Amino acid sequence: MHMKAPIDEQILEFTFPRFQRVVLNNGLTLIVVEHHELPEVNFRMGIKVGTKYVPEPFSGAAELISELLKKGSENYTYQELVEKIDFIGAALETTVSEDFFYVLGKFLVEHFEIAMELLREVVCTPQFPEEELDKERARMIANLQNERSSPHHLAQRQMDKRLYHPHPYSFHKTEATLQSITRDLLVQIHQKYFTPENSVLVITGDITPDDARVMVEKYLGNWERKAAPSEQFPRPDKPQKRIIHLIHRPDSEQVTVSIGVPAFPQNHPDFIPAQVANYILGGGSSGRLFQNLREKKGYTYGAYSALELLQDAGSWLCEADVRTEVVDKALELFLEELSRLRDELVEENELKVAHRYLIGSFPLKNETPHSIASLILKQQLYHLPEDFWNTYTQSIGEVDRESIRRIAQQYIDVDRLQMVVVGDGRQIVKQMEPFGELKLFDVHENELSLSKL
Repeated sequence: MHMKAPIDEQILEFTFPRFQRVVLNNGLTLIVVEHHELPEVNFRMGIKVGTKYVPEPFSGAAELISELLKKGSENYTYQELVEKIDFIGAALETTVSEDFFYVLGKFLVEHFEIAMELLREVVCTPQFPEEELDKERARMIANLQNERSSPHHLAQRQMDKRLYHPHPYSFHKTEATLQSITRDLLVQIHQKYFTPENSVLVITGDITPDDARVMVEKYLGNWERKAAPSEQFPRPDKPQKRIIHLIHRPDSEQVTVSIGVPAFPQNHPDFIPAQVANYILGGGSSGRLFQNLREKKGYTYGAYSALELLQDAGSWLCEADVRTEVVDKALELFLEELSRLRDELVEENELKVAHRYLIGSFPLKNETPHSIASLILKQQLYHLPEDFWNTYTQSIGEVDRESIRRIAQQYIDVDRLQMVVVGDGRQIVKQMEPFGELKLFDVHENELSLSKL
């Protein structure tokens, strides 16, 4: 008699918390989840503006806004804001992704009114002081120089160009783009996109929806309503052939290998089966890439794969740092595993392990107010179905072997893979030749002639 693993039964009972959603008169979407276990409140605000909204000559402007929002507002200097947050033992952070801007806060419930006042200050009335802009720009330029010494960063920048061009996901800040950003530009971006209709505020914790709404209305109700701007972005070009992009990093002790294919946006119906397929391929130490490249062959300390799914597009990436002398053998194994996922049904036991991990870890990762707010915000901003998280574990459990092969066949085209290899080109260029057309770059992303090596 077939017995089901007990974890399956438990997890299928997982119920995502109920929440109340209301749109205020100025267009701000407010979502409240009651969670009374601790006397604290978390909030996450998502604003529909990310790095992709900034024209390429000014790449880095969205990151500068993120760094400067807390550096002075209409009623508080930078120092006063820091002291006010510290005095009540709270946290207030800002961050930006390719698609969205986030303001995150954590406060004791007794300080909820102060939290909403501070949220209004940083979101609605930042001052972008010229002096702080200059400091932050200098820091980011110094960081860029550090990043050029990171093979992983070099590989990521090159891969983004190969998989997302001409979409703005392929843009990256440089010293020149950072130097061209003025305070006026930051003010313009803020005024255009930081509007209530363009924003979603999720509040979770020891508070009722009515109390939350009263306080949000008090501090954000006068935030001026403006029509949310709509932008159209070009679709990424599909790679037409396999190309190896070799970044010559003289005297590298090892080689960083990144292999990518175009995937799909975050809200695509293939998201769930691709999660399972990715876990089997390289989602952890039980994945095929890790088991083959590390455990069997010893080429690397770890080999993994990951789905990077954004609002307009996505990619499926495989990565490893390998010993210089085995880079060709490692690439052969990557290609072998990608082809095997396409050509053969996965083993029943592999599927069972993936189900158990993905289903079992989901509730554990998402039981805090902070993580619940994050999931709700993701569902709202990416326009996922209303019941997406409630049915997530069940949907994972329904992914079968045929679904995984279909996903692999649909998205993994071995003849059109984009490879980025970062290492000492003089030592590895000959090993690269059998794998396809080769292009050579320096660490500043300038294309070089192969004869330069």
